[in-house]
Amino acid sequence: GLFTRIIGKISAFTVLQYINYVNNRPVGRVKYALN
Repeated sequence: GLFTRIIGKISAFTVLQYINYVNNRPVGRVKYALN
């Protein structure tokens, strides 16, 4: 349900942040992509 979707979004955001951290990219780019 709704809770699963929220967890999915948080998980996806965390993964994207980790990928950007590994690639030394600014986190702001992730937020811009998600918005």
